[in-house]
Formats: sequence, C-alpha cells, structure tokens
Amino acid sequence: MEIGKNYTGVLRLDSEPIVDEFLCRDPHYTFTESAQSAKVCHRNPYHYQGQHVSCTISPDGKPRLNFKQLKLDADFDKYRYAREVMNEVIQALDLSGL
Repeated sequence: MEIGKNYTGVLRLDSEPIVDEFLCRDPHYTFTESAQSAKVCHRNPYHYQGQHVSCTISPDGKPRLNFKQLKLDADFDKYRYAREVMNEVIQALDLSGL
C-alpha cells in the first residue's frame, strides 16, 4: 500500500485483542481491496455524487466539493436550489468524516 492513497474495500477484524496477565496480543485486521476499484485508476474518485454537488477526496485526504452545472429553466427556484445544495454538502461532508 502507498502512503496517502485511498483504497476501496473491506476491513475485517480477524481476532479480538487479548490482554491477560502473561499474554498481550493486538487485534488483527485483514483488508481486502474491491476488485472493481483495483481495475479503475481514477486520480480522484468520487466520494459522493449528488444532483447538484459531487465530492472527491484529494491526495492529501481533504474533501473537495465540485458544483455541477446550474440548470436554469422556467421552474427554477433559487431558494429551493440553495436548500438542496446545502443538504448535499452536509451529506458529502458527513461521508468524509467531518
């Protein structure tokens, strides 16, 4: 594994930690990378895809919000749009652990 690179997969706890008077063992984990992510070589894969906002994780681990093109039509309501964008930004940041 490379330092600072994000991987998609499953982390499994194989054994619990043991703390006894004469024995101390750390928990053991196994990481299995998803086959799909092993084939795809995106530089910044999407972490969140919404209707108005998408989120990628930059190589330094920080989330980057990307706004999609604004669709102005006869039914456009700037207040509804702003609420929907706010909700999507909150969801994207929640998924990023912030």
